[in-house]
Amino acid sequence: MKKDLFVCTDIDTLLPWILSDLKERNEIFGIGRDQFFIPSPNDRFRMSRYGNLLETPLGVASGPHTQLAQNIVTAWLTGCRYIELKTIQVLDELDVAKPCIDMTDEGYNCEWSQELKLDESFNEYLNAFILLYILRDKLGFAGDAPGFIFNMSAGYELQGIHSPTVQRFFDRMEDCSSELAEKIELIAPIYPRIRELHIPSRISDSLTISTMHGCPPDEIEKIARYFIEDRGYHTTIKLNPTLLGPERLRDILNSRLKYPIDVPDLAFEHDLKYPDAVKLIHSLLDPARAKGVEFNIKLTNTLETTNIDQKLPKTEAMCYMSGRALHPISINLAARLQEEFEGTLDLSFCAGIDTFNVFETLTCGMAPITVCSDLLKPGGYARVKQYTQTVLSGMEEAGANSIDQLVCDRAGMEDRCAAALNNLRDYAAVVVESGKYSKDLFPYQNVKIKRPLPRFDCAAAPCVASCAASQDVPRYMDYTARGDFENGYKTILATNPMPNVLGLACEHPCQDKCTRINYDFPLPIREIKRFLAEIRQEEIQFTPGVKNGKKVAIIGAGPSGLSAAFFLRLEGFQVDIYESKNVAGGRAVDALTALHPNDSGLKKDIDRILALGVHLHTGVQVTKEKFGALRESHDFIYIACGAQEETERAAQDGKAKGIIGHLDFIPEGELRVDGKTMQSTLPFVLAGGDVLEKSSLDTAIGHGRRATESIVAACGFSSRIDIAPADERKPDVSRWYRQNATRIPAEDLKKSDPAEGLSSERVPRPLSKEEAITEAARCLQCDLICNICVTVCPNRANVAVKAEPVTYPVQSILADGSIGTSERITLTQAYQVINIPDFCNQCGNCKTFCPTSSAPYFAKSHVHLSEASLKAHGEGFFMAEPGVMHIMAGGKKGTLTDAGETFVFEDAEVKLHLAKNSLEATNVVLKRDVKNKKLRRVAEAAILFALLDGRYPFSK
Repeated sequence: MKKDLFVCTDIDTLLPWILSDLKERNEIFGIGRDQFFIPSPNDRFRMSRYGNLLETPLGVASGPHTQLAQNIVTAWLTGCRYIELKTIQVLDELDVAKPCIDMTDEGYNCEWSQELKLDESFNEYLNAFILLYILRDKLGFAGDAPGFIFNMSAGYELQGIHSPTVQRFFDRMEDCSSELAEKIELIAPIYPRIRELHIPSRISDSLTISTMHGCPPDEIEKIARYFIEDRGYHTTIKLNPTLLGPERLRDILNSRLKYPIDVPDLAFEHDLKYPDAVKLIHSLLDPARAKGVEFNIKLTNTLETTNIDQKLPKTEAMCYMSGRALHPISINLAARLQEEFEGTLDLSFCAGIDTFNVFETLTCGMAPITVCSDLLKPGGYARVKQYTQTVLSGMEEAGANSIDQLVCDRAGMEDRCAAALNNLRDYAAVVVESGKYSKDLFPYQNVKIKRPLPRFDCAAAPCVASCAASQDVPRYMDYTARGDFENGYKTILATNPMPNVLGLACEHPCQDKCTRINYDFPLPIREIKRFLAEIRQEEIQFTPGVKNGKKVAIIGAGPSGLSAAFFLRLEGFQVDIYESKNVAGGRAVDALTALHPNDSGLKKDIDRILALGVHLHTGVQVTKEKFGALRESHDFIYIACGAQEETERAAQDGKAKGIIGHLDFIPEGELRVDGKTMQSTLPFVLAGGDVLEKSSLDTAIGHGRRATESIVAACGFSSRIDIAPADERKPDVSRWYRQNATRIPAEDLKKSDPAEGLSSERVPRPLSKEEAITEAARCLQCDLICNICVTVCPNRANVAVKAEPVTYPVQSILADGSIGTSERITLTQAYQVINIPDFCNQCGNCKTFCPTSSAPYFAKSHVHLSEASLKAHGEGFFMAEPGVMHIMAGGKKGTLTDAGETFVFEDAEVKLHLAKNSLEATNVVLKRDVKNKKLRRVAEAAILFALLDGRYPFSK
């Protein structure tokens, strides 16, 4: 069995899991109760579809969110009420290339229909159907109507639709009496009230037709007539965006919105043409009317593009685009079709919907609206809750008590069809002209950093990792958001002694790695630093460390040298700076003069450093003789004399980084420098900043602090710097749920007036106090709780488990049976993430958004829900029975058993005990010779055992 295939979980596992999570953790499948949509009979956006109530006009599109039962339940919990089930077809053993999803900005995929066999798909849909009725009852929702619709989706040609297996699927979706009765008997002991609920035996009476590219118009018509006339289904045809035509589509996508996407001629040649689509629609209106069912159009399918730069397997020549780039195209196609039909078409919509456009799309008379791509981004399903709030608040503000009234009032017309067409015309122009959908609004690559993804304690802020000065951004954002500017400023100074300089002139790579880029827009990190530096009326006074008897000479009074001087004085070193110019500041002087000629910030930063007792010697040229004398008179030398002409030349010539060969005073002529420690090949001589390589200001400042740390370590001292306040932040899961479900429209941080002395092209105006607090409050504090992979997984395969701190040894069994311990690791984070392979099809979406260099589905502990899944993967953990965990690694089996005070581990090579309080191995019995058997996997199993013991469904 392939590792990217689902192992389905039945309702007798899903239901107790739901009930347990709701009771114990106030959540269901990772969705906190605050993110549940609670319907009210007074909700203004309620609507009717196919004679049934929809509690919201929102739904989830056919795709990854409607394939498994838990996906459908999760979508419903957050407010989706029109459930367009994953497309089924006669070919139900597909080999889908993986990864199959790339949602970095606009979305791409190379998947199409369901990845389950038809009987499995039916079982998932039936399970979800039953669970929604149970949850309505359990959550106490008002009203007798279910308030939701299951809409089937099928393709791709008539012969396959007439096949026995597909016909059996339709028959059971129409009447599942026997299967429903069996399910009720199965779960009645778990939820006795199931017998009192009226769950209909018909799951669906509506269907959306999805046709293959190249399917001729007459074939599409035959398929539609079959469902309308023979099956009596309310029938929808989903049309492709290529109907807009190559000239108009490429004008919008490439010329106007500037997406570098190739839509080949082939995509237009083999798709349905516009005249044929119009003829097709006309041909089906009367048969539907005669049969007494509804016929409508859904816009649109994904857009076929060439697979060039997308992060998808290159075995796939083509892929399918969705998301925000598709929205303007599909809206303009909707406008064209409604013009053709004078606003009378019944249209539903599903292209690039998000919380910022859902209200406007509804005013165009298109409903229900379904979504997919937006829910694959961080926040996931929980984003839908904000959709409901956006629409309800918009309707309240407009004074509209129904969607029809909203459409008419927006246009100022009484005729709904005319009003919808009027609104759609206006909106079609806006989505192209406003710039809100242009590619340049997302200039980022991703938030991924070089850090590997550990099994445990993976939360870390990528903004910190991308900052060469290692600024603790989340902490000073937290202080700023709470109005504690004093401690926010101290937090900055703990790693950066030049906040005024970096508040203006930093290149701020941190902002390109801010995790908020995947929600709305990055925090103005540099501007908040500037705010904290400039708001102070009095400078913080620092006391130098107690003298330690060591002396350091610094060559160069630029940012790197000044940074080193600051930290060295706090550690108790005597510091002498030798600067060839008559003033200190180096490149920072040039940078700030260009940006802010009248700024006094640089002087404040330098004065703060010199006030610690740094001896600054200006106008001093360091010769070979002077360098030799400094080596005699000082214990260490830090070379930070800035960029020389040779530095630029070396960079142009491609000379290796970390080599200095252009300083006349170096006796050996060339130095090699370790970029981590800043230590050179000359004993007790370190170097950093621009002298090493052309670098940014934050890099130069970071080098200075790194050099200090190396000098302290070389002296055998422990660091005595204690500037930053104690970190008193606590992981707040309620706040996390709320922030991960909420996107915020971008505010215009207006550029400064040139009269203020700033370059208005490069530097925003200073933030006000209110703006700084508001912006800082947007910080996700992702070093405390990340869990991004949990939110973006459509299948709920990544699970965050509440954890307590634990320390464990990294041990090995040596050849003589003794135990060797190499280190001890302490886990401190509040949540640990595991992966459930049964639910994971390795779509790759969690890899896209994980801030590390790896993929959670690959790197995290694999905890299986079934022996079949464990066997198929040949790796991971499975709680086989109470107190017993099965372990597999490299296809080799082992067991971990709860024995009271200890765990007992046993495999083919060894049997041992593991103390629960320390996780140290004891009582080792070798079954065969071993050379060096690593026990890290055993410790991991014990940690997981403790995390999952008593938690359903892992420990039943």
